[in-house]
Amino acid sequence: MVKNCCIYTCRSRAAKNHAKKSYFRVPVEASTRTRWKNPRREWLERRRALWLSRIFGNALPSPQSPNTVSKNLWVCEDHFLQGRPSAVHEINHPDWAPSQHIVSRQISMDAVGAMENRQFSTAASNETKEACQTAVTEDHDYLGPRVTQGDSNPPDEEEDDSEHIDIVEDQRVTDSNCFSVCGSETVGTQTLSYKRDVGIQTIKKMRSVSVQTDITSLDMDKHDKSIASLEKKVSCLELREEFFKGNDDAVLFYTGLPSYKILLLIFNFVCDYISVTNRSSLTKFQQFLLTMMKLRLNLYFKDLAYRFCVSEQTASRIFNSTVGILYSRLKRGVFWPDREVLRSNMPLTFEKAFGKSVSVIINCFEIFFERASNLKALGETFSNYKHQQTLKYLIGITPQGFICYISEGFEGKASDKFATAKSTFLEHLEPGDHILADRGFLIDDMVSSCYAKVIIPGFKKDLQQISPSEVERTRKIANVSVHVERVIGSLRQKYTILGSTIPISLLTNDHVFFDEIVHLCCCLVNFCESVVPML
Repeated sequence: MVKNCCIYTCRSRAAKNHAKKSYFRVPVEASTRTRWKNPRREWLERRRALWLSRIFGNALPSPQSPNTVSKNLWVCEDHFLQGRPSAVHEINHPDWAPSQHIVSRQISMDAVGAMENRQFSTAASNETKEACQTAVTEDHDYLGPRVTQGDSNPPDEEEDDSEHIDIVEDQRVTDSNCFSVCGSETVGTQTLSYKRDVGIQTIKKMRSVSVQTDITSLDMDKHDKSIASLEKKVSCLELREEFFKGNDDAVLFYTGLPSYKILLLIFNFVCDYISVTNRSSLTKFQQFLLTMMKLRLNLYFKDLAYRFCVSEQTASRIFNSTVGILYSRLKRGVFWPDREVLRSNMPLTFEKAFGKSVSVIINCFEIFFERASNLKALGETFSNYKHQQTLKYLIGITPQGFICYISEGFEGKASDKFATAKSTFLEHLEPGDHILADRGFLIDDMVSSCYAKVIIPGFKKDLQQISPSEVERTRKIANVSVHVERVIGSLRQKYTILGSTIPISLLTNDHVFFDEIVHLCCCLVNFCESVVPML
């Protein structure tokens, strides 16, 4: 069966020579699904009524004849804000019913008046027939005296003030002659005229009563404000997009991003890749927010499940899938900038100490995770420096505080030199680059092969004391290389998942998934203000 959009003036059709679109059936009557209980049953009835009112306008068939509304009505994706209807329980969502490009069928007030007049004429005609038939005898054998209006003293009857009518002898009243009898100047004519006047006045009264109400405009305004306040509270409880509009403090607390504009920018960049179906409990924004809250606050999945009214398994599944989407879309946020860009924006502290030759500051940071049960894995991940199971990452920042490099994770026992050699860091170096590093980075031979230079603090070695010139050089290095520690601290503070003990369940597939989390957090930090002063 070919699907046609039932919206008035919409020409969408599921055919070969038409554009490919999604079509959604008008909600069915709640009575056909008795297994559903309140409040879902009430939502379905309200939703179906709203859909039909949007489609038909005031041309909606009578509710006493539900069979007049076809069960195979379809609405195309053009009439929804997000291209598809929302879930049944999202009654405040703009896509709970079609709202875009709606042109409802309208019946003019003249047509409505004509319909009422026809209904009244039919009713008046029926009443007239009944009045005339009661006034004329139905007994075919009855022959009464013919009494006219001119006879002042009719025989065998008392005189009264009431008017009389002619009794047609030996003839039944039919539809044709009924109106001729009542058309004379008799009580039938007066009765018809009176009933017509009363009927018109009754209709007018009914019309006026239908619009009368005890609620004043002030009460309506008060109710509107109350409804708006309740909708705002519901939005806050459900953590919808409206809750964060103009509330940068909430954005910073829940996501770590500095403003709502940046949050919306990132969401719009990834929302097309977040999947939502009719069975989805959360919107795209809520799935995105759940993932950001997990990265930012490191909440338990049970906590997130209670906040978003889903199961714990659903919260975990949404986090795992959304992290992959965010990583694939935002991974280019960590990149190595051009040398000319670095030198043109060099902070004064670096320029005074080392000129404009410093390209990157490197260091390693470690993240704790749960103790492994496998003895081999336990030995490989044990850090002699932290005395715990860790993953080690090599990070590089520009003099401006921008994270320009993040490596994959290494076991905790790996040295700084090993992490540098096994990563892709050396591939980014250009001849003449100067690298600031800590004492543990004994990588002179590797860096020199790239025609670059590494600057590290001096060693005492066999000397009893470091020379004054070496002390001054070490002080200059320490004053600027401390910025990489500040960036690492900011990274852990903004996204506390990196500062907590990671469950072993996240370290699957050679900890590739957790590498994506670390890389994603570095990308998000680059959207924030730098911790390095430019002066």
